[in-house]
Amino acid sequence: MYSKKRKTVFITISRGFGVRNILRTDFLNYLKQNNTKIVLLFANIRKKEIPQYLLDEFKDENVYIENVSFPNKSKFRRKFWALSRLLVYNKTDRKLRYLRRGKRTIIGDILLITENMFFSIVGRIHILKSFIRFIEQRLFSSEWCEEYFDKYNPDVVFSTSIISSFDVDILKEAKRRSVKTVGMPRGWDNVATTFYRVVPEVLVVQNEVMKSDAMRCQNIKPEHITVIGFPQFDLYRKKDILLSRKDFFKSIGLNDPTKKLIFWGSSGMWTPNDNNICETLVDTVENNKLDIPAYLFIRSHFTDAVKKRFHYLKGRENVIVDDNYTFSEFFRDNFDATKDEIIKFINTIYHSDVIISLCSTLALDALCYDKPIINTVFEGLYDKEGNDISYVMYMHEHYKPLLKHDAVKLVYSKDELISNINRYLNHPEYEKEARAKAFETLCYKGDGLASKRLADVVLS
Repeated sequence: MYSKKRKTVFITISRGFGVRNILRTDFLNYLKQNNTKIVLLFANIRKKEIPQYLLDEFKDENVYIENVSFPNKSKFRRKFWALSRLLVYNKTDRKLRYLRRGKRTIIGDILLITENMFFSIVGRIHILKSFIRFIEQRLFSSEWCEEYFDKYNPDVVFSTSIISSFDVDILKEAKRRSVKTVGMPRGWDNVATTFYRVVPEVLVVQNEVMKSDAMRCQNIKPEHITVIGFPQFDLYRKKDILLSRKDFFKSIGLNDPTKKLIFWGSSGMWTPNDNNICETLVDTVENNKLDIPAYLFIRSHFTDAVKKRFHYLKGRENVIVDDNYTFSEFFRDNFDATKDEIIKFINTIYHSDVIISLCSTLALDALCYDKPIINTVFEGLYDKEGNDISYVMYMHEHYKPLLKHDAVKLVYSKDELISNINRYLNHPEYEKEARAKAFETLCYKGDGLASKRLADVVLS
């Protein structure tokens, strides 16, 4: 039950992804329906003014916006954070860092194995995690954000990115003042990979797997964790935003809606060599090597979309290179997807016949519309000696449920890639049951009400 008193809610925004995944959902509308006073705290990382379009979009009689500058962390605090984050040890990230750093050596292999063993043991000492959180709360000041608490006297602080240093300090100040704290991971991939320096009163997660990971890796009690789903996926249940296939194809410059559409998405900075896969697909559709004629839709990853890595492929026959990106110099991730951009992306997924990527969140988008998913395990990532290490990407903990359910088809060569594209173009129903199970596991209810459940947690 909600309190009859009008509540003031702080919402932290440190990246463009927070705007996309939280503010551009129905979450704010649900808060407003309960006469909530909303204060958006934007992290002013680059010492710039908040873009006017954001003020125009969100500021109103219920929503206040603050452009919050905060101090750089001391060298000691950065070192403390770098070491403490290993209390939730990410073997895959550490292995990738080692493999990409330079030539492998016997000594390097031994050191990596030793590091794995040491931190795997240390990470199980939960009392140490509690002690580090105590040190974080007591030793490092959050005084810089006191003025905002004094000005607005919030009832609730909602952190949209619990691992962000900006969010950490604001959560700490809230705890110091006995203000209710709610926090959520920025994505589905960091609960089991990064130590949370502050544990909120309520941790909101997107699925049951993440809840289990939070209990196991972060030592958070189950009664302090609430599963809500992905708020950004609520839009996928709104049929009124979907264009007809004919209108959608026309909107992206394609003239034959009877052709199949293959969606290929880059994994950006994590797979700098994935242009090899892209070029294979371009050759495949350009030279009609598939059983059924198809277009190829190429989408960059937000982490390096500004580099326009695939623009040299513009103008190739049967190929569309996506320009549907809004860049922002204000946010640290250089990215701020507008509502129109989000809707266009959703339409692209909806009208695609096959989704192809290398260990990407695109798999979740594909599950929302039961689209066949092909994951490449070759020519996407190399070490400095020229060895293909694409396979390491699939060792990430967050991706294992997809593999366990056989919801994605892994391919290890160009021939396998083309063969499986043909397989799905001819029989899109293959792996349908596996995708449904993966959707239930990873996307929770997928009923379009995750934003409401989030608002309920914040206001309860």
